[in-house]
Amino acid sequence: SNLIGTKVLNQAAFRSDESIRELFDFNKGDITVRSAVIARHLLTTSIDPEVTINSLIRMATYADKLSYSNSLYYEIIKDLMRSRNVLAVLPATKRMNSVLVYYEQVKHLQSCKNNPNFWLQYGVAALALDNFDEARIKIATAYSYAQKKDRYDTFMIDNTNARLELTEGIQHPKKDRD
Repeated sequence: SNLIGTKVLNQAAFRSDESIRELFDFNKGDITVRSAVIARHLLTTSIDPEVTINSLIRMATYADKLSYSNSLYYEIIKDLMRSRNVLAVLPATKRMNSVLVYYEQVKHLQSCKNNPNFWLQYGVAALALDNFDEARIKIATAYSYAQKKDRYDTFMIDNTNARLELTEGIQHPKKDRD
């Protein structure tokens, strides 16, 4: 509204404005966001992170249940494991607590619990939030599950572990580093 000069108080004019109708769909009392950019902005500025996290948890739970019989849901659960996707929809001020709540809630799902990629993404999220101790634990867990898989290539875990060591070393230098 501020960008195009429409006054929200005049709902009829707001809903009929051509620019607004390109961004939002008003259907039977519901408002649907048509723009991914606007949707992401609303998620990161206006929506309670708890609502977002609860929605992500419900989606992950549902996708997990259907992932073994439908490849579409398998791809969805993989996307819902990726830390960049989770972090992208959370406000910067409450990311740490929210992302940890999310990963803690979904770590028991069948697709996640023994999956080295899930634990790697959990570690990546912790590292992105500069929680080095938590990242180290999650990366160690990823290595543990990777060892149990036949011919699992740990290069992504290795890269993240190296990034952890470099980032922590830069932020917290020690005289006697191993």
